[in-house]
Amino acid sequence: MRERDIPYTAMSTPSGMLWEWLVMPQGLSNAPATFNRCATNLLRSVRDFAPSHFDDVFVHSRAMDGKTDA
Repeated sequence: MRERDIPYTAMSTPSGMLWEWLVMPQGLSNAPATFNRCATNLLRSVRDFAPSHFDDVFVHSRAMDGKTDA
């Protein structure tokens, strides 16, 4: 979250306290795209067997033994 955008996330509680997000909260318009970009970069080295799609990571292998073990 850019520092200049933090005041736009402010909310007031019934007790009069003011809260501001310092990181991007879920629900903001760019949050899913930002999370997806971070997940893609983080999992880049294992993308052959663990591709990601937004907030889902698919782990697979060619081996049949143990495939149903969780």
